[in-house]
Amino acid sequence: MNSWFKLEVMLPDRPIGPGIDDVGTIFDITDNVDGRVTLEETADLLDRLTFTLKRTETTSIFRFMDQFVEGLMVRLWFGPMDGTRRINRDMEMFVGYLASFRPGFPDSGHPNLFVTAYDPSWLLSKHSPVAPVSYPSATEGDTTYENIVKLVMKRYVGRLDMQRIEIPSDYAKVKVSAKAPIVQSQDESDWKFLKRLAHGDEDSAKDKAFPGLDCIVYVDIIDGVPKLFFVPEAEKMKDVSPLRFVYPLYGSEIPMSINPLASDGAYLIESANVDDNPDDKAVPTVSVPADAFKDVLSEEEIQSVDQNGGVQLTTEEYFDSFEIDYKAIERDEKAHKITWGARAFASGEVGWEQVKQYVKLKIVHIPAGMRSPSTDVPLTKEQLEDPVKRRDAILKKAGKKRKKRKDAGMHLTLEIAHGNYHVRPRKVYDIVGLGGKYSSSDKRKWFADVVTHVVGTNYKQSIKLTQ
Repeated sequence: MNSWFKLEVMLPDRPIGPGIDDVGTIFDITDNVDGRVTLEETADLLDRLTFTLKRTETTSIFRFMDQFVEGLMVRLWFGPMDGTRRINRDMEMFVGYLASFRPGFPDSGHPNLFVTAYDPSWLLSKHSPVAPVSYPSATEGDTTYENIVKLVMKRYVGRLDMQRIEIPSDYAKVKVSAKAPIVQSQDESDWKFLKRLAHGDEDSAKDKAFPGLDCIVYVDIIDGVPKLFFVPEAEKMKDVSPLRFVYPLYGSEIPMSINPLASDGAYLIESANVDDNPDDKAVPTVSVPADAFKDVLSEEEIQSVDQNGGVQLTTEEYFDSFEIDYKAIERDEKAHKITWGARAFASGEVGWEQVKQYVKLKIVHIPAGMRSPSTDVPLTKEQLEDPVKRRDAILKKAGKKRKKRKDAGMHLTLEIAHGNYHVRPRKVYDIVGLGGKYSSSDKRKWFADVVTHVVGTNYKQSIKLTQ
């Protein structure tokens, strides 16, 4: 099935400065597009549109090179063709702003211009406060998280309005005090700040790290107008699409008719790839002070490693960092030398002074001077050397660390021969025919993180999902 697209840009009527200016003349640049456009829609990142412009008999490429500046508005429509009729003409698939353009001068003598545009949440990524901002300020009373989101979005009224703010019930009535405000740093854009409110601090080693509201932030187009959503992630994980994807396994019954215009029913998978390697998942790291390894490090090495953030261990390395002599514990228990046993030791009922004689450090230290990634779980020397405190700290700080979808299980990439504009991110899709744990069930559903539309003469699609 053939496809179509229409692309418009608002060229300025006058020179514009570094700010964003929506005043200008709408210009249809469809004929100047070199073959196709690619739209990458994501669950909660910036949607990205890319295309390459070329000259036509009526329009020089130099016009775009001269007039394109950051912040010009871009609009895109696309869909399949039903004979000579364009399907989906009334639904804009993308509204955003031109972010970058790169001219090219190939040896053919025909210059071109590679253009990248992002959805309107890009506006939030361009603004950072000149000084740290506290929510609420010292002169304001206690406020809710919902009100903080509204305060951030206040400056974007008319360009990017809020469609819906909903805070999960666990946090909805919580009041943020001016004595312990949430602070937006001067190098933290409004977009990053909203993301931190939604997901929590990326570096949980920070003092009083904010855990996040378990929400998802994204922009969607409602009746041609981009709107921002701040809603519970759990809600989106329950939004099941009526479309399901079927892998045509050899010898199995295959649906005879597939309608690329349908908003429900079965849809054939052209190819699929599963990433099922648990080693690829993000593993929390543990920061250990170098002097905890004084038996295996020299004074110079201790100073060097501490300057680089201490010794970084994965949780597995951390739990394996001590050799525990359980036989000695059992022997001394039977001899009544101690009033506790291995079970009390494992459950954390005894202190370090009682158990230290049964514990031996066995980890191999990281070479001096080696720079390590930022830590997820900071630990003191005492916590490192006490296996009970060590385990408690890991379970408390690393064990409860919320896994992001991209780190939370298997990843599946589907290639679809005939694109369907009803397939969008932030929905759960049923997968049939991949077999066993790779197909869907009542407990296993696939969440669409990224949907990529490639539209030219034909319309192809790929979907990245997380289980």
